[in-house]
Amino acid sequence: MMSLNKEQKLKKINSLVKKYKKVLYLDDWEFNIKMADDNDGAAAWIKPDPVYKHANLTVDHCAFKPPNNIENIIKHELCHCLTETLYRYCIDFLNGRFRGPNDIEDQRELLTDKISKLI
Repeated sequence: MMSLNKEQKLKKINSLVKKYKKVLYLDDWEFNIKMADDNDGAAAWIKPDPVYKHANLTVDHCAFKPPNNIENIIKHELCHCLTETLYRYCIDFLNGRFRGPNDIEDQRELLTDKISKLI
């Protein structure tokens, strides 16, 4: 198998993001995508902002090398966009900032509705 250059890798990543944005109902999200050379052990990472529906996705070159699977990596990272709000609520709780039951129920319903559309 021929090795891809950086431009080809970015094209592949953009194609996968476009594909899975539709599958995960993230069409209203914007993604800033870049390549990294220093992974600190991660093939990719994402910083999603569910308020503004924007995410910075960084993919290391190692994501294209076996045993990694770039498609599974992109799917995994995009799923963080779905779970980020509840994750933030948990972090707030650990830091002594509480959310009301209505806030938590609203987020639970939003996520449940999104998942129900996926299956």
